[in-house]
Amino acid sequence: MTNKSLWKAFVWMAGGSVCLTLVDFFMKLIALEGVHPATAFFYATPLSLLIIYFLAGRSGGVKHHLVNAVPWAVLVRGGLMMSVSYLNFIGMMHNPYSQQVMIFQLSPILSGFLALLLLREGVGKHHLGVMALCLLGTWLVIDPRFGAGSWYLLLPLGAAISNAFVNVFVAANRDKATALGYTFYGMLLVAVVSGVIHFSWQLPSPDWKALLYCQLIGGLGVLGLASVTQAIQLAGEQGQTGKVALMYYVQMPVALVLGYFALQEVASNAALLGAVLILVAGISLPLRSGVQAVRAKRNQAD
Repeated sequence: MTNKSLWKAFVWMAGGSVCLTLVDFFMKLIALEGVHPATAFFYATPLSLLIIYFLAGRSGGVKHHLVNAVPWAVLVRGGLMMSVSYLNFIGMMHNPYSQQVMIFQLSPILSGFLALLLLREGVGKHHLGVMALCLLGTWLVIDPRFGAGSWYLLLPLGAAISNAFVNVFVAANRDKATALGYTFYGMLLVAVVSGVIHFSWQLPSPDWKALLYCQLIGGLGVLGLASVTQAIQLAGEQGQTGKVALMYYVQMPVALVLGYFALQEVASNAALLGAVLILVAGISLPLRSGVQAVRAKRNQAD
């Protein structure tokens, strides 16, 4: 992959991250309306599937993106995606929006560690230090003794872990489906399971406002997931999954601004400190690997 292609991966990841931050925002608004997660996902997904089908036809053809996808790969990715979606939504029902996003910022760091494990590379002192910073940062955001969080913030932590597995799985199996293929079948699985829950439990349908939020979730979710998957696939070709995943951190300032102006949320000093520790820990990984790469090239030149 050329440097230009790697920058494309960064741009895809940044754009996808912003879209997914907005998805979380509208998910929070739906949660405030009292809509069940199964109902929200069921009503949000049909528009998503139509958009993906249209995009597939315009970029390589439906057969290329949807028919040629490997069933077991899209099924596994879909199951992980469903775990991320439900843990995230249920967390939004109980947690402040901006704090939940802070915890979810662990996802790229966890992706990097999982990538290391899959590549069977050793974990050095720096990685252990990053892990310690992440644990401390997470505790500062979650710790209810500071009056800023609760144990419900363990739900986005579970979502972050699931999302890390999604990223590494897609990177390792990028030849099994396209970005649109993975996204289409993942959302289809979420829609089927959510529909079964919605109708079997006889849950009420959303009102017009919640229905509008559902459509925004569906549309932005397609753009976000497809963009992130595209970025991960491009990064995986160069072995740069952990580095490109750093663009997830675009979510943090966007979430803080939305939380402050739209939801009147003000994070505590402890939670902000925890978020900064997570941010610093995550950024240090690719920066250190970049410095090591430059040094290695210099040594080879000498």
